[in-house]
Amino acid sequence: MLLCHFDMKPFIVKAWTPEFGFSREELLTVPFWIKFPGLDFKYWNKKGLSKIGSLVGKHIMVDQNIEKRNGMNFARLLVEVGMNAKRPDVVLFRNERSKLIKQKVIYDWKPILCSYCSKYGHAEEVCRIKKKLAMENAEQHKEMNNVAQTEPKNNKSNEQIPVNFEQRKEETSTRTDDYREQMVGIHIPNKQKEVKLLCNEERVGLVGLLETKIKSNRIEKLANNMFVGWKYLTNLEYHYNGRIWITWRPDYYKVILMSMLAQVIKCEVHHIPLQMTFELCYVYALNTREERKDLWDKLVSHSRGCTRPWMILRDFNSILKTEDIIGRNPVTWAEVKDFHNCVVECGLLELPAQGNRYTWNDKHEEQRIFSKID
Repeated sequence: MLLCHFDMKPFIVKAWTPEFGFSREELLTVPFWIKFPGLDFKYWNKKGLSKIGSLVGKHIMVDQNIEKRNGMNFARLLVEVGMNAKRPDVVLFRNERSKLIKQKVIYDWKPILCSYCSKYGHAEEVCRIKKKLAMENAEQHKEMNNVAQTEPKNNKSNEQIPVNFEQRKEETSTRTDDYREQMVGIHIPNKQKEVKLLCNEERVGLVGLLETKIKSNRIEKLANNMFVGWKYLTNLEYHYNGRIWITWRPDYYKVILMSMLAQVIKCEVHHIPLQMTFELCYVYALNTREERKDLWDKLVSHSRGCTRPWMILRDFNSILKTEDIIGRNPVTWAEVKDFHNCVVECGLLELPAQGNRYTWNDKHEEQRIFSKID
């Protein structure tokens, strides 16, 4: 691995291998050139600089001009430092007379850490994730305000028009099937580019894609195009539209299929770098309450025999709490009890999420429903 600079920007060069993938590799350590201005000349040797440099990081090499005794105004060497390690501006050491020496350290370059997304390479004021979430939240607040200000038509009283959520969902699904066939799914080239970009930006090595709309005769070609060298699983044999597609980097993960249905794929996952094994369920629930009952039963049954860490990544297609939906008549206990009981019996904890709270709406212009069903 070699650290180079172009246009005052650092980049890392590594030897190519046949297993090379285009996914962004997570860096744990980075080499830095450091300078020791004003350092006593008697320490200008490989042994002396190595000891002092070890106070900053792992010594790699000294500048060739130092070894050749060419004229320089400062001592310079290359050290390897952890990405999350502290990079001191001053180091302290004792000389041969036990006198404490305070030595200034200058770095040729330091990585920039975003305080918002905790990613290296940019500052918070130019963070694309922060800007994207801000735009999405502003747009959703605008839509919600428009809905709140809209008067119901053909209704003289101020009563809210009762709306059947399940019926509205199915009506919307039926009415927009042709549109969704064109706009939803990983078979669309623009969607493929978005997924590849996101995987590279987030350094992802294990991915679950839902509602892919990929037929069996295209899955192999698409997998080779999007995830070169990765392995994958789909539940195409249980649903013609390929509702769930799991793909992973075999050098980072070992994935063993446990069971598969139209609404869920259960796997045993071994994370190779950390030597950690856990169980993982990718869920994409069907639209009706009756169809989802089988899913809840399967999850509860699995939880009773599960002895390892277990995670569910999902689109449950159902709300869990009364505040998870707005724009309709109040939620009844009958609508949420099956999902709620499943979560309680399985002992599941919901992880905090970023972005918009409401992940679905029915696109109605007059009385729009917003809900959190993912």
